[in-house]
Amino acid sequence: QCLTSERVLTMEFESGFPATDVERIDSIGICRRETAKLISSVFNAQIFENGLVHCDPHQSNVLLREHPQKKGKPQIVLVDHGLYKRLDPE
Repeated sequence: QCLTSERVLTMEFESGFPATDVERIDSIGICRRETAKLISSVFNAQIFENGLVHCDPHQSNVLLREHPQKKGKPQIVLVDHGLYKRLDPE
């Protein structure tokens, strides 16, 4: 059953906090270095592997939370998927 149409946009809440909130990263015991590597790898993969890039990656659209299956590890949550850009291979 499709819940979204031309006139209705269905959204879902995703928990997380801004990736720039270093105090929160430290308070939940996530390693800053692992967090930086994860964010870098996500955007590098978008650019260099997939060629499809999230065009609005400000702090409110790049969220972090503790990975639900990997205690102490970060999980990235990208939100606001309204604008993507396909990169030309050249």
